[in-house]
This record gives sequence, structure tokens and C-alpha cells, in this order.
Amino acid sequence: MKKGGGMRLRRAVWILLAASTSLATTAGHQAVAHDISDGLSSPRDILVTGPRDSGIGHDGPISIERLDSETLGALAIRDGFDLENASTALRMPSSGAQVEGASIRIRGVGSPMLQLGIDPAVALYIDDVFRSRSGMLGGDLFDVESVEILKGAPVSRAAMSSTAGAVRINTRKPQLGKHEGQIEADWQSNGAKRLRAMANLPLGAAVAGRISGFRSRGNGVTGDFWHPARRQDNLDRYGLRGQVRFAPSPTTTIDIAGDISLVDESCCASIRLNGYVPAFDGSSHDRPAPRPSWRKTLINELQRSTVSDRGVAIKAQIDLGRDLRLTSISGYRNVHSRTWAEGDFTRAAILGIDTLVDIEALTQELRLSREVAANEPRPGWTIGAFLRREQNRRIRNYDWGADVPAFFPPSLGAAPGRGAVDDLSQKFESIALFADIDLFLVPALRLQAGGRLDVDRKSGRGRFDQSVLVALPRVNDRFDAKLRKTVPSWTASLRYAPDDTISTFLTYSRGYKAGGINMAREGAGLAGALTDPVFAPETVDHLEFGLSSRFWKDRAAVSLSLFLDDYHDIQNHIFMPPMFYVSNGPGANVKGVELGIDVRPAARTAVSLDVTHLDARYGWGTDLGAGGGDVGGARLGWAPDWTVALGGSTRIPLGRGDQTLFADGQLMWRDSYRAATNVSARYEVPPTWLLTLRAGIEWGRYAISAWCSNCLGTVYPEVIFNNPVDQRSTGQVALESYPGQPRRLGLTLAARLGPLDRLVVGR
Repeated sequence: MKKGGGMRLRRAVWILLAASTSLATTAGHQAVAHDISDGLSSPRDILVTGPRDSGIGHDGPISIERLDSETLGALAIRDGFDLENASTALRMPSSGAQVEGASIRIRGVGSPMLQLGIDPAVALYIDDVFRSRSGMLGGDLFDVESVEILKGAPVSRAAMSSTAGAVRINTRKPQLGKHEGQIEADWQSNGAKRLRAMANLPLGAAVAGRISGFRSRGNGVTGDFWHPARRQDNLDRYGLRGQVRFAPSPTTTIDIAGDISLVDESCCASIRLNGYVPAFDGSSHDRPAPRPSWRKTLINELQRSTVSDRGVAIKAQIDLGRDLRLTSISGYRNVHSRTWAEGDFTRAAILGIDTLVDIEALTQELRLSREVAANEPRPGWTIGAFLRREQNRRIRNYDWGADVPAFFPPSLGAAPGRGAVDDLSQKFESIALFADIDLFLVPALRLQAGGRLDVDRKSGRGRFDQSVLVALPRVNDRFDAKLRKTVPSWTASLRYAPDDTISTFLTYSRGYKAGGINMAREGAGLAGALTDPVFAPETVDHLEFGLSSRFWKDRAAVSLSLFLDDYHDIQNHIFMPPMFYVSNGPGANVKGVELGIDVRPAARTAVSLDVTHLDARYGWGTDLGAGGGDVGGARLGWAPDWTVALGGSTRIPLGRGDQTLFADGQLMWRDSYRAATNVSARYEVPPTWLLTLRAGIEWGRYAISAWCSNCLGTVYPEVIFNNPVDQRSTGQVALESYPGQPRRLGLTLAARLGPLDRLVVGR
């Protein structure tokens, strides 16, 4: 990270926060960000949508979970990785670096971590702009209108092909002719402090601007077994987002947005789950490892992670008349990250891994659509195209530490210093053409059908300096690979909605995810062996029935989805000692049911129940290596059989009209699951309970709330893996883990500010 750029951004953030705070004295009496006066949000709103809903991914009737801004606050959602605590169908395991080490999984399926060559099975969009890496979801979720979790394979109206679904984040847009501001401050039990601010300014009769920023700092949440005074996994990030909206005519809207965020943290330390601390310090006896509940790492060095993520986007919409709309969405993104991680996970200084990743991406979507009402006889349709160009590069340095001569014989050249360098890069271009049609069959019954053609071109190369390998396997010194694929996909749906209180759908989709190139040193193959680093596309046959109904005078709602997914050529990250490979397995079968019930027994009280049942298993003939043989019939990783969430909210007006007490809570239970791709009982995580609570008071334009997430202090691992060094002579495997979120207690102050006339230039 460039120090000068970081200083300038930090200064800009503090100027924005200070300016917003100074406006409190002129603020009018407006509702605070909790939006209590406008009604009550249930902790989760599960929708069964029709074909005419706006936004990406709505290529037909589809199941969507929508989380509005009030819900995000009620569930203590501060950044993207907190979202898995808000949905029974979503998991987001992370194994370290934000850019490489995250995976978004819906209904048990997602892409492997730590592999830049694989496109995501769950597509990520922020303001309709595709983000190519799951880790880009990790930013702060301030000034967000809603988060939508789309389930199933979007085809004909999604920008990017994917097989498991999409996560869509919608930020708040500039408001024409409106002055408003917001400021929010958080204090948390681990010493973390978060300050957020937003200002919306009219810049003319047809122009408005909106700027938001955040600054977050906090102590490390992971203790250090060897250095008691040191903490790992701290919080240190900040960012800015600016938007301008032009409305030159009643039929034309142009949104221009730019954002930048910087992260500089000690991340991410592993926790030993079992085994002993080996006698690397010269003592004669091993010592028991600290309990996982102590959250202390055995890593000797301080882990480091820096990320710079910046980009711009332009979205233009023109209503052409006769219900025709032309939409253009352009995006450019540049991401740079650097991580330093200990490769042996012990006190000994054996191996350090220094990784640099650069990603540059350009996307362009263009679509023309005709929107029609649900019972209108005229057909609706959409035609469009999507272009994605991206290039990325990863340089990984393997550095041997001072203790390496004590562990390996001199014949292997074991000496401190640079041992090997992996230099990998890839370029790809994807072009997609898509179209769909929405037909009126009989009153209340509509048919939608769509198709898509993806043309993918990818090229990758690897160069490997292997001067001092010691224990690292020797691979071929280089590889060059290309991929050219043209693949069709399609969908068809029926929707029956006799009135506005009930809707059912039946949909079939043939989903597609692009093939790729194994962007790791293993892609070159072991020295002297011929290996093809190219892997094939992944496809899925998705079948789903959905029902949504509102009754009891709109005070109760129920949603039900039954789904069956048959994956073909599923892309697996396979371990075959001592190498990792990406290979297509025969497939996977996922079937399940989702149930959502929302009840408002009183005007200011809501209760919700959400249940997801999954039966997600590898197809027969799947071999994940490591001597495991055929694992067909075994459960997929991170796919619990049952997940249940019970939530509730209430609002109690006080004697004065502008004062309201509010309280929210959710208890989520996850059945046991395997926190790894490899199939073994040692990676099983027992059932977990996660409790979230919030309570506070709103008066006028101010609010204060106390909250906790993971209130019960449940200790659970997100990812489990074998320690590469500490293997017991008795055959016991030492297990490391990346833990889930610890218990967090917090206090939040929020204020809605305005009017902001004094910040408008020329007034």
C-alpha cells in the first residue's frame, strides 16, 4: 500500500466525519436511521418474486432473501462477512486473505478458496456491477439500502453466469432536492471503534451528490500463546464512496459512483484444535496446546494483510416510451493485496509466505427491456449483452526461516533465505448474449423462457524459481495454457398469481460457470510429468417450486421453496500429497426445502421463523485425493443438514410521541457440518448456537442502542486443516482452524442530520 495515498484517504475520511458532526446543531427533526416510524421490519424477509422484478438475477420466478437496512442493524451486520449470520441458506467461510481466502456458498455450494483461477459459483454484485472475487464482499455495509440473496442459477437476465446464485448489495442513491446527513459511532468490547458518516447534497435542480465514509479500528481478537502482550486479528480499515446522480429529463437517469477502501491489519491467525505444542524451544517435553475457547494462536510471527480496493461505475437508464427501457452499466475495478503468513503454524521459524495479488477488471452490461404488469396480455422481453475483461497476477515468495536447518538435513540445501518464487498471471475475456420473453397465457398464469450464450477466452502462465525447495515439491519450471469455450444455458418458468396475496412458481434452469486454469504452482505439474492445468466448465440442472402467501389481513406471511440441483463437472480443489489440484468431479446432488414464516401478532411486534434443510452430497465417482478414494454420497463441506433461525422485533412508544423503545433478537441453530472440502470425521463441527440481541431508544433524530453478536460466546471453526509440520509420531494429526466470529458487545449512537444548505457550493 502506498503510504501517501493512505494518508490522503485517512485525512479525507476524518474531514467528512467532522463536517457531518458539525451539522448537528442545524439539524431538523427527522427520523433516525432505524426507520422505526415507517413500520416494522422482520429479521428476514423471504420473497418469491415474479419475472418483472427489477435488478440483476431476476431471470424468472426465483427465491430471494431480502435484508433491508433496518434488518442489517438489528442483526449487528457490520461488514459483508457478517451476512452468514443473517441467512439460513448462506455460508461464508474464510481461510485468511480477504481477496483469495473467502468463499460465498448458497445452499451448500460455492467455489473453493485460495484459487484465483476459479470463477465464483455465487456471483457478487454491488449496485448491479459484478465483482469477480468473493473476498470483495468483506467491506463495510454502511449506507446500504438492502442486501439480496438470490438462490438458484440465474441465466438470461444476470450479467455473469453462475451456478449457485448471487448476492446483490444495493447502496442508497443520491436524492434530488434533498439535504440529509447521518452519523453513527460504535464502541465494541474488543476495543473496536467504528465511525461512519453520510451526506446527501442537491447540486442543482437535476443533480445530487452523496458521499459516505467509515473508519474502523480495534484491538486484536486472537491472543498469542508465545507473546502474551501481543494480539492478532485486529481491525484497521477505512473507506470513502462518492456518488452523483444526473436526471437531465424525466426519462433519463445517470448515476456515477467511485469508491476506495484500504485495509492494513494483522490477519489471519489460526487456532490449534487438538494435539500438543512441540518442544521447538529447546525444552525436553511437549506441552498441551491451549484450548480453542481461549482463542490463542501458536503461530510465532505476526500475520499481515493489506488490501487496496478502488473502482468507478456508471449506470444510465433511459425510458424510450411504450414501456421500453435501455440500461447501460459500466464498471472498472483495481485491487491490490499483500499478505504475509507463517507457513508452518508453529513457534519454529521454518517457512514464511509472502503473497502479492493484483486484479484489474472492466465490465460492461447493456440491455433493452419492455416491462409489463403481471396480468397484462402484452409480452415482456429483455435482450442484452455482457462483457468482462480481467487480468490478475499473483507473486508468491517462499522464505525459509532461521530454524529450517534444525528440521531438514543439509543435503536438501536447508538454509535461511529465499527458497522459491511463484509468478502466475492470467487474462480473460468473457462475452455473453442473453434474452428472455415473458408471455401471458391465461389470467394469473405467465410463462417466461430465456437463453444465454457465453463465450469465454482465458490464457494463463506460470514461471517458477525453485532455487532452494527443501520440503517443497519440485514442479516444472513453467506452464502456458489457453481456454476457449462457447456454452449455451437456458431457463423456463411458470408463475401463477391469482391475486396479490398468493403466488406460486415452477422453474427449471440450466446454469453454467466458466472453466478455467489452475493458477497455482501445482498447475505446472510435478517435474518431468505432463499436466494440463485447464479444467472444464461446471453446469447445473436446477428445478424449484416456490409458494408465497400473505393472510390474516396481511399480518402473516409464509414462503416455501422445494429445490433440486444436479451439478455436473463440479470444480473441486483436490489434495493429492504433496500437491493441490483443481479438477472436475463427476458432480454433486443438492436437494432441500426452505420455509419462512413471518407473523405480526401486534401492530409493533413481529416474529419470524426460517428453516433450511439440505441434503448436499458428492456424486459417485468423486475422488478428492489424499487416499480417500471414492467419496460419492458424502456430504459437501459447509452444508449442515438443518439450519433454523427464530427472530423477533418489538417497538414500544413512550409517553412523548418522538420517543420509542426498540428491541430485536435472533437465535440461529446450525446442525453439524464439515469445515473442509476433504471428507473426514476429524473436520466435523458440532451443532452451534448463535444469538444476536439489540435494544435501545429512539428520540427525534437520535438513537442509542446496546447490542451483542454471538452473545453466548460459541466457539466454532470456519475452516479446519492439517498442520503441515506438527504430525505426532503416534499418528495423531494436529489440526489448525480459522475460527468464526467471537462474542462482540457494542454500543451504537446514531443521528440523522440536516438540512445541509451550508455545505452547498455558492450558497
